[in-house]
Amino acid sequence: MTDNFHMAMRIREQAKQKIQEKEIRHDNVMREKMSKSNPQNFGHIQNIMNSPLYKTAKEIDTRSKTREFIKDQLNKNLEIMTDEQLNKFASQLVDLPQG
Repeated sequence: MTDNFHMAMRIREQAKQKIQEKEIRHDNVMREKMSKSNPQNFGHIQNIMNSPLYKTAKEIDTRSKTREFIKDQLNKNLEIMTDEQLNKFASQLVDLPQG
């Protein structure tokens, strides 16, 4: 009975080792496939700044900050304008072509 038990344990351990080896080989194959298929993989954090998404987001953020700054400055200037300056400014806005 002990021989059968030891044999079963040995078979069980060999099966576990085969499964682990298979998983390791699979992981290695997948890593190799990923590195060969897309050498400029922008999923890595160190390459994120090279991605087109980052550049687009940076441009949008810069434009948003510029617009916000202009809005704040315009609001500050409108508050301190006299009635005459405000009317002149409004008339200039009406004369601008809409585009």
